[in-house]
Amino acid sequence: MEHVDQLRVMALRLSRLNQALQAWDTIEAQEGLPTDQQTAIDRPELSRRALKGSLIMLLADINRLDQEVSA
Repeated sequence: MEHVDQLRVMALRLSRLNQALQAWDTIEAQEGLPTDQQTAIDRPELSRRALKGSLIMLLADINRLDQEVSA
């Protein structure tokens, strides 16, 4: 896979990770609200901790790819 294709895939993964983390932010922000003021949000499949771990691994992959391109 070419670097541009890899970067495209990584950007998509990063977007999905960010969306899932934002969902957790919204879920946690609504915890103190009365039920009638909460909006329905689907819980991400992964926990916040698992998402953050995935984010760290993805950033390492992006860094590796950047080093390969720069070399």
